[in-house]
Amino acid sequence: MFISTQFMYDGIKGSDMGLTLVDTNTDMIESIFGYKRENRIDKINDNIYSYGFNTDPLKFKITLAKITDDDLLWDYKTRKDVVKWLFQDDYKPFISLDNPEVIYYCKLIGDARRFDTGAMQGYITLTMECNSPYAYSPTYIYTWDFSISNSNILEIENLSNVKKYYYPEIEIEMVGDTSIEIENLSNAGEIFKIDNLIKNEIIYVDNNMQRIKSNLPNTYRLDNFNKNWIRLVRGYNLLEIRGDVRVSIRCCYPIAI
Repeated sequence: MFISTQFMYDGIKGSDMGLTLVDTNTDMIESIFGYKRENRIDKINDNIYSYGFNTDPLKFKITLAKITDDDLLWDYKTRKDVVKWLFQDDYKPFISLDNPEVIYYCKLIGDARRFDTGAMQGYITLTMECNSPYAYSPTYIYTWDFSISNSNILEIENLSNVKKYYYPEIEIEMVGDTSIEIENLSNAGEIFKIDNLIKNEIIYVDNNMQRIKSNLPNTYRLDNFNKNWIRLVRGYNLLEIRGDVRVSIRCCYPIAI
């Protein structure tokens, strides 16, 4: 499944638990490539019409063994600690050290199994299910401050290789002006604009979920918004920012390798 024998889950190294990724089946290493998808089609006579793809959450199996000299035994305490660590209710980041820039947000599903020699030595097999059909990059945060920047252009590279567009999260602090405009010069000049804001107001925008939230109580800004959500094309994007504002853009790109 993974080339490296070392991994992290929920911020904890497997080696700290005395565990190593192993393969018990073959000399060749089988690993994830791309992501699973199924073609949606209609058939009329002999003509096939495609209507895109259905995708499922990414699933993968791992085998963990205790092979260090001091940690050979799957004793009671070890089993209890490993169950507490791995059986999570929420999706947690899984990172294999052969690709530390690829993060799988996953949790354990199905039946886990332990194989034992009879002397508390052996390994466990697990199935992990992700929160999407693919993995994600680390989180990148891009910042721009009108008061200290000598340019109103912010360059962002969309690293996704599975989505035509990526919709980032944005936090905007109104330093002086009462409006904000962000124009994506790399996407046909699409303009994101919010008017009638208040000095020192902080706006949070989730472009993917199409939500806007103000830090001011009982204040709603959708009516002041031109409904043009920011989207990043693949590769480099040049964003022209207009307004006396501070901007922070958060991106966690979907990727498949």
